[in-house]
Amino acid sequence: TRAPGTIANAFLSGIAISSGELDEEYDLMPAFDRTKQRYTVTVPPSISQVGISARTEHATAVLSINSDTVRSGEEVAIELVAGSNEVVFDVMAYVVNAIRLSDNAALTALSPSSGSLNPSFQSTLFSYTVNLAYTVTELTLTPTTADAFATVKVNGADWTIPVALNTGVNSIAVRVTASDNETISTYTVRAVVAKAPAAVDSSGKAYTPSCSASLPYRCPDSTCAAT
Repeated sequence: TRAPGTIANAFLSGIAISSGELDEEYDLMPAFDRTKQRYTVTVPPSISQVGISARTEHATAVLSINSDTVRSGEEVAIELVAGSNEVVFDVMAYVVNAIRLSDNAALTALSPSSGSLNPSFQSTLFSYTVNLAYTVTELTLTPTTADAFATVKVNGADWTIPVALNTGVNSIAVRVTASDNETISTYTVRAVVAKAPAAVDSSGKAYTPSCSASLPYRCPDSTCAAT
């Protein structure tokens, strides 16, 4: 960045961003203001390159885009990767963050808080089972997205919220939405909770205990104890 006073006017009068592929212009957020220095522009996943140009207010101001000196109004081609792409205009350090949205709604990992997935997780497999002991009453599924900007919901809620489980089969939907807000993948996990083992009272009658003693049980009256 130049020292103050190098030129009389270090402002830009405008920034333009367009796609040569579609001949379409994209709006800055917020709208351009010569006194504001940081902007964002969002393009769809299909756009891998944009043309960016800027105009200086002062005729003798030297303009560079990403460290390359250019003429005022000259368009520069910028290659975009999925996610953030910062473009720096060096007159008074204007910055545009060009965000290329992604259509990648895949997971690279999915980890249950109890048990293990069967089969082992693969991004292209969408159905799994996890077998759980009867003592497990809730389950958290921790996802890792292929795209850092993708979002994940588990049974419609934030994935960090544990899913309450019942005895038997519990179907859990892991819904991944890509940053384009259109592409969606759903991974399904069947959490199978075993039935509690039977215990016997002092007369030998089987029943389900409410205590946590180890098997085998002998439970006279209301007191559970291991034999």
